[in-house]
Amino acid sequence: MRPAGSIAPARPRGVAEPVRAGTVAGLDAALPEDEAGASLDAALPEDEAGASLDAARVLSDLDELAAISDPGPGVTRVAYTQRDAEGRAWFARRCDELGLRFEVDSHGNCFGWSPGCDERPAVLVGSHLDSVREAGSYDGVLGVVVGFEIARRALTRDPGAPVAVVSFACEESTRFGIGTVGSRLLFGDLDGGALEDLQDLDGTPLREVLSGAGLDPAASSTFDPDGIAAFVEVHVDQGSGLGDTGTVGVVPAIAGCIRTRISWRGEASHSGAHARSQRRNALLGAARFIVAAEDLWSEIDARGESATVTIGWLENRPNAPNSVVGTTDVVVDLRSPDAAVLTATEEALERIARDVGEEGGLEVDVKTLGRIEPVEMSAAVVGILRESARDAEVDHRLFPSMAGHDTEVLAHRIPSAMLFVANPAGVSHNPAEAISRESLAGALTMLDRALPELFVMRATRLEGE
Repeated sequence: MRPAGSIAPARPRGVAEPVRAGTVAGLDAALPEDEAGASLDAALPEDEAGASLDAARVLSDLDELAAISDPGPGVTRVAYTQRDAEGRAWFARRCDELGLRFEVDSHGNCFGWSPGCDERPAVLVGSHLDSVREAGSYDGVLGVVVGFEIARRALTRDPGAPVAVVSFACEESTRFGIGTVGSRLLFGDLDGGALEDLQDLDGTPLREVLSGAGLDPAASSTFDPDGIAAFVEVHVDQGSGLGDTGTVGVVPAIAGCIRTRISWRGEASHSGAHARSQRRNALLGAARFIVAAEDLWSEIDARGESATVTIGWLENRPNAPNSVVGTTDVVVDLRSPDAAVLTATEEALERIARDVGEEGGLEVDVKTLGRIEPVEMSAAVVGILRESARDAEVDHRLFPSMAGHDTEVLAHRIPSAMLFVANPAGVSHNPAEAISRESLAGALTMLDRALPELFVMRATRLEGE
């Protein structure tokens, strides 16, 4: 590992260098240069007043936030913990530096409003600051930091620009087993008893968690969906889809997700005394299902359809080396941005589960644990972002999100879109998570150039109603 702040060895032209946790110090020296020696920042737009976007400042802020973490590998800043409170304090300081009015509601959602938001519908940019345990430095955080950089440039050009930054609380499911808690509470998408009924994984009710986090149950924000012209979330690509490139992903849709628990019940028996022909081995049925589910996914890929099929949880009873398994449960995580593919695959997986059960003499129970439908982004916002990319000659492509985000909550009420920054490491929720500087510069440029059109979106839409 080279020392922080050192200049990386030369890489082939057109191949972006990844930026990983703990390596962004001294970025002014390390920013990639083109053949003419022009640095990344020099390529970013600058107006007549000299206000320019600063990718190095974005990466420096990310490094600062990465230090707000529990000890251990990567970043651990779980929602409603002390570290999360320190993240909110960092957000408040940034608002003060930029002259934004800071607000935090009773659920921990943080907003920074420019003075222009009192006069005109705002363009809202942001994401979340909480993390999973031992995360990378960019998931969620990137969108908040980009929001502040976009706001800084917009307000330098026009102090009356209606721009706002947001950090939604508890986006990750680490604390409660469900995600996007803050944004769903903001919009009333969790039922009225959520404060009492929703418990974290330690059994503490949400109301007590919020109180313990120092949040005021009477606090509210001036957030009003009708006062938002558009919402844009910039996010690290959480897989390898954009690769080691400078490409920016423009999200047309966020995948729906179905989680299904499947149980096979056979007969527990002694491993030595029960003949193979007489066994009703639940684990064998589950194993056959897992292989068949992988084959089904391969067929989906071969048809050019988009989906993922994951079995990441399995439980056996009895779970002993000298016992034939009597009951096996698995949870299937199925995702697709196409509602028809989602439903067809769900039905196919249930048929497979019942077929392997019949083959092994097993009883089968299939229970849907949760279902989220795919969410399309605003065609108008996506169109504006793509046009800004074409104008600035930013390499980009349509790229559906297979992971869930706060944007899927907002998109039902506010014209919304997402941009993905390429991740050369190809992993997320992992300290190795990385971002391409070139892709980051492209996303900043696209969003900055799109702002004038986004500012008038709400007025245009309302006039047409």
